[in-house]
Amino acid sequence: MMKVLIVDDEPKLREGLKSIVPWTELGFQVVGTAANGSEALEKHGMYDPDLMLIDIRMPGMDGLQLIEAIRNLDSEIHLLILSGYAD
Repeated sequence: MMKVLIVDDEPKLREGLKSIVPWTELGFQVVGTAANGSEALEKHGMYDPDLMLIDIRMPGMDGLQLIEAIRNLDSEIHLLILSGYAD
């Protein structure tokens, strides 16, 4: 089973993604969520996820900065970018 970490600054979106997608049926396990890039880096170290769903716009460390930091730590991880913005 692949481990997933969901990263978004909006609590409703984090919980929605966690509960609405049939993760287990698809072969995934949501191991955690993070509200910002710094928390996501910490949880990456704790859970060693196979996939991270990352929002682009977050306070502090944004999604692109997080992706750069994660890539320096883990070249094998799969990253999926989320954005609700047109740009």
